Amino acid sequence: MGGFVCCVYTGSLVLENNGSDEVVFTGFGYYTFPTPLKDNETYDVTVKRNPPGQVCMVHNSAGTISGAYVKNVNVQCASDTNWVQDAYLKASNAEGGDNFGTSVAISGSTIVVGAWSQDSNQTTITNADGQPGLPDNDDASNSGAVYVFKAF
Repeated sequence: MGGFVCCVYTGSLVLENNGSDEVVFTGFGYYTFPTPLKDNETYDVTVKRNPPGQVCMVHNSAGTISGAYVKNVNVQCASDTNWVQDAYLKASNAEGGDNFGTSVAISGSTIVVGAWSQDSNQTTITNADGQPGLPDNDDASNSGAVYVFKAF
């Protein structure tokens, strides 16, 4: 049984088939497990050992051999990043029931936090070079808000 592996990683990745047959993979390309499988036999490819500092997932990992090499088993690896708290984020005008933080998006050094029940009547974007603008009042019940935080 063979397959095409598409990975971005450094170090060695150990794949396992059916819980015992192993192959050590150190680059891009095709791989073949030591024990060949015959037609109608099943395969189940898993990651036995991730490369250092990476986590890998196998896609299309299981199936049945049908007369040819299997070419759709795909392994994708990504950096094993551990997040730690470095700051405390809070809306500058937080009130109970605003639901600040029920939706969050992160892109690079920018974090966007939603507060879908925030009551401000603000209708424009308010900011001044890293200084948050504050809404005028709470006259628009559950109108919502988005808070943008940037690392400088």
